[in-house]
Amino acid sequence: MAGRRPVRRTQKILRHVRMYKGEVVTPVRCVSTQAGKKWDIIGGQVGRDGESIKGADGRPLPYKSLGKLVWK
Repeated sequence: MAGRRPVRRTQKILRHVRMYKGEVVTPVRCVSTQAGKKWDIIGGQVGRDGESIKGADGRPLPYKSLGKLVWK
């Protein structure tokens, strides 16, 4: 039986990513279980150190509202 021929790709497949201050933002789930201040948000994380992006009140900003959506 003959083997399968490997698939050869010549072009890079483009994808949408969020850019915030020149860095790629990855989605991360943020949960708070404090009494009276419970929330569950998909936030954003920047860089290799994993710093989450937070607003003035200390809550993470929603992922969809961060930066701009670009092709990369």
